[in-house]
Amino acid sequence: MLETPVEELKAPSEVEYKHKPASIPGPVKMDTAGRKYPAKRSFKFAIPHLRFGSGVRFDLANSFKEGEVKWEVEFFYGNSKKIKRLPLNEEVLAATLEYFDYSTREAIQEELYCLEPLFDDFDPSILQKVWCKKLDGLHPFEIIDQLGKVAEKLVARFFTEPSEQLSELAHIILREEVNQKLARYSNLIIAGFIIGSWGNLLIANKQPALYDLARQGRGVPAVPLVLIGIEP
Repeated sequence: MLETPVEELKAPSEVEYKHKPASIPGPVKMDTAGRKYPAKRSFKFAIPHLRFGSGVRFDLANSFKEGEVKWEVEFFYGNSKKIKRLPLNEEVLAATLEYFDYSTREAIQEELYCLEPLFDDFDPSILQKVWCKKLDGLHPFEIIDQLGKVAEKLVARFFTEPSEQLSELAHIILREEVNQKLARYSNLIIAGFIIGSWGNLLIANKQPALYDLARQGRGVPAVPLVLIGIEP
């Protein structure tokens, strides 16, 4: 093309010459089958449908203390200057579910029961060995995928839109003043509180305290469903 008058230039489609490399390398396959990872390989990934940008997210992560590995769903929020963390536990689960009437709590928990087979005979050390490619078995990514799917179901069925009432509930649990971002994602955050707390109890091989209450019809009194704008 150098020093060729513009009117004499041809469109690429009109040029007969087609450049081809002298030789084409074969396909390259990444071989990680024999790769070794340290025993304390870290894991921290956001749960699908529960990441909201700028540090506000629900993670599944591992940590180590005195040589023992711990797996936990965590909630992080705040801003770049101050990131806060809320432990997702039985207290958070109870405080969230108490906001709904009995029939809604029962319906929510029915969606959560499908997670139980995933955590049958759950062993944190075995999950760590799978993550380090030392064993075959339940993989951490399988857990976050399933948690994400259940979160998606909860949102679609119970928390389709953020609301002033859900925002109030989120701020009460977090003991925070009104925050626009938390308010904007209040429906997803409430779903995350439930799925994360429930998941942590299953990871710890515990039965959620409200499990039997819902099945036996002994739910604690709650704010009427109509007050939070959710249909059963």
